[in-house]
Parts: sequence; C-alpha cells; structure tokens
Amino acid sequence: MLKIFRSKFFLLLAIIIQIIDCQGEVCVDGLIGKPDDPRWHPIAGRFEIFAEVAFSDGAFEVTQAFTAGRDAIFVTLNGVPFSHYYNFETNEYFTVSTLILDGAPVPLCLKSVIDNQFPTSNVSGTVLKPSILLGYDSKNKINPAWATRFVGETILRGIPVDIFIACFYVQDIQTTVEATYYYSNVTKFHGYLGRNTPILLQIDVKTVAFGKQESYQYNIFRYTPYPRPNQEIRALETPTGYFCKNRNSTKPLPSDLPERLSVNSETQVPQLNNTILSGHELFDKQAEFVRLDLFFGRLGHFTEIHDYRTGLSYRYEHMTQRCTVNDINGQFDGVQVEGQPNIVRMRDGLEFFLLDNTTFHYTGVRHCRERVNCHVWIGEKALDGNRKGTQHREWYWAFEMNGVELRNLIPIKFIMTDLDERGRLISANEITMFNFHRNPLTIFEIDHTLSECYRALGPKQGYNYGVVKFVIANDKEYPVHKNIEYLTLTIWRTLTLFLQLRPVRISNIVIDHDGKDLIVTFLLLDVPPKYGPVEHPLHEHSLDTLVERLQTLINDNTLAFRAKFDTKEVDLRARKNSLDVIYVNNKSVTKAHGPLITGLWIGFLVLGLLLGVGVAFIVVKKYT
Repeated sequence: MLKIFRSKFFLLLAIIIQIIDCQGEVCVDGLIGKPDDPRWHPIAGRFEIFAEVAFSDGAFEVTQAFTAGRDAIFVTLNGVPFSHYYNFETNEYFTVSTLILDGAPVPLCLKSVIDNQFPTSNVSGTVLKPSILLGYDSKNKINPAWATRFVGETILRGIPVDIFIACFYVQDIQTTVEATYYYSNVTKFHGYLGRNTPILLQIDVKTVAFGKQESYQYNIFRYTPYPRPNQEIRALETPTGYFCKNRNSTKPLPSDLPERLSVNSETQVPQLNNTILSGHELFDKQAEFVRLDLFFGRLGHFTEIHDYRTGLSYRYEHMTQRCTVNDINGQFDGVQVEGQPNIVRMRDGLEFFLLDNTTFHYTGVRHCRERVNCHVWIGEKALDGNRKGTQHREWYWAFEMNGVELRNLIPIKFIMTDLDERGRLISANEITMFNFHRNPLTIFEIDHTLSECYRALGPKQGYNYGVVKFVIANDKEYPVHKNIEYLTLTIWRTLTLFLQLRPVRISNIVIDHDGKDLIVTFLLLDVPPKYGPVEHPLHEHSLDTLVERLQTLINDNTLAFRAKFDTKEVDLRARKNSLDVIYVNNKSVTKAHGPLITGLWIGFLVLGLLLGVGVAFIVVKKYT
C-alpha cells in the first residue's frame, strides 16, 4: 500500500515540476487566477467564430459553433473540409468527412466515446479550440482557473484595441498556455456588433507541452455571439446523408401513426432527369385499402387502388379511361407473409413509411421548410435481394411551425439513398410531403375510382354492376336540400349498414327532386369475378342478393334516413314499391322492379355504355 502511495506521490510531483518548468518558459509571472480584469468583456455562452490559424510555415481555417453541452469544429486543410462534432450530453465524438473513391464521393462518419482519457480541448496537437482560449473548459463549462489581465493598448488593422493576457493550464492535453487577446476599444471604435460591444480581432498563442514550445496566431474573421437558432442548429448537427454507426439515439421515431391517413407528395427521380412526380396517397388499414394517385405531366393521371380484402390491384388511366386489374404483389404497400411466399398482406403504418426493420438514430433539429423546424432521424439497412450494399433512410418530421409546437409530429421529407458495398452512391430519391391528415374519410375517394374501373372493364370481363334508384317520401316538404351533403352521407352509411356490405361497393350517390319526393340514384357494384393472393379473401353477397334485400327493406317500410335542415332533424322513409334497378352484367342489360322515372338515372346507363365502347375501341386500336 505504501509503495503504491509513494508511486502516485512521485508521479504527481513530476507533473507539478513539469508545470512549473513550463510556466517558467511561457508564463513568466505564473498562472493568472480569478477575478478577470474589469475591462474584459465576458464571452457569450453561445457563439460562432470564424478564424485562421497561422504558423510560421503555413495556415489553415477553423470555425467553431459553441453552446453548452455541444460544439462543432470545422477545419479546412488544403481545400479539404473536416468536421468534428462533440456531444458532452451523450459523451460522443464524431468525425465527418467525404472520401473520394474512384472519382465518387463516399460519406464517412466515425464515432468515438468521450471518456476521461479522451482529449477534447484541441483542434490538433497543441492547437486549442477557440472556446478553450475564451474561458471554457474541455466539457464546455466555464473554466474557473482561467482569467485575464489588461496589459495595454495599441492599433491593429487600423482599429484601436485593448490588449489582455491569460496564462492557464489545460489538463486533458497537459499543456501550459499563454494567450494574448486583441479586443477593439469600445470607447474609440464601434464595430458590426453594435455600440459597447467589442470585436475580438486576434489571439496570439504560446504553448508548452512535454518540454516542447509552439506558437501560432488566431486571426479572427468574424465572431458572432448568440447566433440565430436555425443558424446554430445547422452548425451543431451532423450533416444530411451521414450515418454514424453505434450512435446513441436520444429521441425515438414517431410510432403513433393512425390506421387511416392521407398525404400529398412530390418525388424527385434522378433516373428520369430529375423529373418531379406528384402524388396523393390514401392509406386505410381498417378497410384494407390503399389509393395512389400519380401525375406524370403529359403522360397523364393514373390512379391505383389496392384492395387487400380481395387481393386485387386496380389501375385506372384517367386520360384513356382504361382500367387494368392484377393480383396484388409484395411491393409498395404490400409484403409477403412470412413462411407463405405466395400470400400477400397489407403493410401497417410503420411499414408503409419504411420505418420497420431499420435502426434509426436521432441526429437533431433542422430548419426543413420556411418557418418549419423538424426532428431528423437517419437509419441504415442492408439492400434487399441479391444486391450488396446498404440503404440510408432519412426522415424529417415537423414539430414546430411559425414558432408554435405541434401536438403531433408531421412527416415533411424522406430521403432514401442506396450505396454499394464500398459506400459509393447507386441511387438517391427525395420525397417531399404536404397536407398530411390523420384519420380522413378515405372511403369516398376510393369507391368513386373503383366504380369507374367497373364501368371501364364492363360485364365482358365479369365486372357487373347495377344502377339503383328508389324514392324517399317527403310529404311534408321538409327543406332537407339545405343540407344535402349530410343527407348523402346518411344514405351511404345507412345502406352499408342495412345491406351489410363494404362501403366501396356503393358510389355516385345522386339526390334529385320529383315533386315532393326525393329520388336517390347510385351505383352498386357486384363482387369481383376473381380473387388475388391474400390469405382470407372476403366473399361478400352478390349484386342480386343485395337488390333483393334492399327491395325487402323498402317494401317493409323499414328503410329510413335521418335528414337535417336548420337546427332540426327528421326521419324520412323510402316509399314502398319505389325500387328500380338496371343490371349491367355478362348476360344482358336488364331493367327490374318498376318503371324508369328520371332522366338522370338513364344517364348512368348511357354513360356506362359509352365508357365501355370507348375503352374497347382504344384497346382494340392499341393492340391490333
């Protein structure tokens, strides 16, 4: 025990002797202790400083962004930038650079753990960070052993300046430092920081470490105390596209995605000469439907509907009014069931946003759009299939707009980058998002397109439908037309409930007047002629069965609808024996259950036939 104590004592004594010896070479009058000279102007707790470090045989540029708990150092050597990020809250240090490999840029990020043996005071060797020279310690806290003394005045670069000196010891790199500061005299010169705020122009530095003395000079180009928050954020966060392995993630990604959502998007595709593709996505996990609208400029507008209840995918071309039907595959919003490669299921919200099977790291806050601040995460995963390499997924979620914090985070931007096994870029796609809505009423936008597909495909391909009409009695002439949208929604909900069918099979509800009565016309879709590769396809009632059920409800006087006008609500019932149906099926076009009353109803039939003939002509013209 005594031997260990004596060893530690002599080691400590050797360090003290070394410090005293170094002080004799650099700090002639010894270290300078508190308090600071009254003429010294305190340094801000947050700042950015741009400078040049000059030696007798060369120079390099240094920039520091500094705040409590974190700082970043940017060094440019021979035109090559290097970035160093220190996070004392997580005790992590990151070195970020770009390697040129076979003429291609490769982003690199290396992480080190900041422990008691890890030096954080220097830029390189005995070249100290600006913050160390300005009174902060190696962990960005105020250094109690640092102080200044006023030693005189002079003229520097034509500016009257005050001269201060500091002598102190830097423990983590075992270096004694003598620094001379040239601060503009506020009584004789007013600079860019305003009245009574001096400008730091230059710091002359002498250091001694392990018996070796070194001198260099900081030429200050610009010192900015308390920079703007967005400016500070950009400086302190690791840049876009850099994934740092084993990084501590301090904030989890959003996981409270709703089962129904909609969003508009713009995608930049480099493979198509950076063409921007606009789109609109509807995702409804409850109904197991996805709708994708894509706008290809002169190529037109395409809509895809993926129905996971039947396993079918519908693609509708609005320009040609053509529809094609295929089995759903395991791409985009679908995924193969584990252990059943021939079965496809719908992705959940996290999978739809590509948040699954990926390790994400929180990288901080960025200004992502005008007056919008975002939390940013980046993740990495191996490329799918036989491709070798990695994929980076970078997410921007808005948390603040116009200075107001949002209740829920909103997705703003997604960047997906594929890299080969050497880190070289294969492809990169950026998706910008707008108008993100939680729990929208998606079903109306889905059923309309589905009915258009049925009419385009027609009975020859087995996609049958019926044009249905019935009358609602309004003998007291209630002015329910004042709230016709509410009545339309009520009719739609009531029919789906009483007929026990999916809402997407009812579309194009139109309400017209016939004297006192209201005439309701809508399109009722039959079940599809086939089913796709889903585990449990939904087999619903056929069109004939639904019509029979509707006729029974009407004739039994049990089909009623709640209507509104002004502040009142009334129940209106369907008039007995008022049901009329036109069947459009593979046998014939037939009328059933009574006379045709309204020209609007006939219009449904005519439009459907015209669409069928027109699409058939286009198809024949194209493929013959």
